[in-house]
Amino acid sequence: MRADSDVKELIQKVNGGELNKYLADLDGTHFGLYLPTYDDGDSVKMMLQGYSQTERNLKVFVSKDSDNAIEGAKMVAWMGGQNAKDSKCAHGGTAKCRHCTAHGSHCRHCTHKSGRTVGDLIAPELNYDDAILKLDDKRHLLEPLASDQFGLTLLHGHNDQYMFTHLPEGQVSVISNGTTSFRKEEDVLNDPTFVPNVWRASQGRFRVAGGHSLITETE
Repeated sequence: MRADSDVKELIQKVNGGELNKYLADLDGTHFGLYLPTYDDGDSVKMMLQGYSQTERNLKVFVSKDSDNAIEGAKMVAWMGGQNAKDSKCAHGGTAKCRHCTAHGSHCRHCTHKSGRTVGDLIAPELNYDDAILKLDDKRHLLEPLASDQFGLTLLHGHNDQYMFTHLPEGQVSVISNGTTSFRKEEDVLNDPTFVPNVWRASQGRFRVAGGHSLITETE
């Protein structure tokens, strides 16, 4: 999969070590670096202002919407206030959510409790509420990260048993053809179509934890 030039430049910031200043704050936590991108089926692009990515039952949508929040919506990525303005997402039908972007909490990606979570990721449950409480200790990173055009995301997965699971080291969340799957890190590193947009801090370096691919699970 191709990536736009600005996306490539930002990925190179991670690969080149320019964001290593955040390693100590993120190593061993539930939070990773987040680059707000989407793919149009051909190329990975930076997310446009006022648009958000949403995920429901592992299906991914990018949309702009003005409807009110749905009770139980769960934010999983945050941007600093540099680019903040109302960003909203549609889940289809009456299930919709609105992202509050004020005060350095710009949200680009959410999921919620409606419907049945699917997936076969083998991982223990992640207590979402407990994990989000720890975000308070990381909010000081949002503004400097925003100046680098990055944000924070909750490292997580889903399966049939739990709405949120831990995302084990060595596992990567991959969006392909509008659907999220969980793959081995070695597999995505050998995937020539893979474009990363999430990284975890581990053992003094950033390792890929999420991204886009043209290869589907069935291939």
